[in-house]
Order: sequence, then structure tokens, then C-alpha cells
Amino acid sequence: MEPPTPPADENGVSDLVALTDTSFLVIERTDSMPQTIRVYRAEIGSATNVLDMPSLTDVTLTPMVKSLAVDMTATPGLSPLGNVEGITLGPKLADGRQPVVFVSDNNFSPRGITQFLLFAM
Repeated sequence: MEPPTPPADENGVSDLVALTDTSFLVIERTDSMPQTIRVYRAEIGSATNVLDMPSLTDVTLTPMVKSLAVDMTATPGLSPLGNVEGITLGPKLADGRQPVVFVSDNNFSPRGITQFLLFAM
């Protein structure tokens, strides 16, 4: 994960969805207000398979590779931006693009919002 953007002191993965057997969309977000919410495309590529390793101590590892797909915090029209926690794929569109649906909830707070955000890639 990326380091948190101040004033946040934590960054975490709230959800991910598989695009293929080796490619994923991953939501990383901070715990502070305002939140920083970024979506990355992560590829397994030549990453080290650690499934059968009893320990990761003193082992050279090759990580997955990721690239920024969208910084929701910096995307025009997404204000206010809710507590984005979920991601799923919709059925292919007539033009061949893949819909990506994000969901946020209000955490049972009147200050929060519940949203469904639709992107296409």
C-alpha cells in the first residue's frame, strides 16, 4: 500500500475485485477526514508465490506491480465523496466497456452519505 496522505496516519484496502486470474482493481483509502481514496490496478506478473513458504524471513520477494487507475479524491464531480468500501463489476456495456461500481455507506451517521458510483473502463 501507499503511505497515508497527511493528516491520515493509516491507509488500508477496503475491497478488491478480480478482473482476470492475475489482474485486480484494489481500493486503498485513508482513515481520516477528508479521506484519500485511490483505486489501483494490481498485476500478479512475476510476483513471488508465498503460499507454501513457512516463513518470509530472509527471503527475497518480488512484489506485485500496481498502477493508479483513478484518484477518486481528485476526480471532478465526486464531491461529496462517501466512505467508499466496496467494488464490483457490472455486465459489459454495448460498446464493450466494463462497468465498475463502487459503494459507500454513511456509517449510520447523519453527516455521512450512501453512494453508488459507476465508472466504465
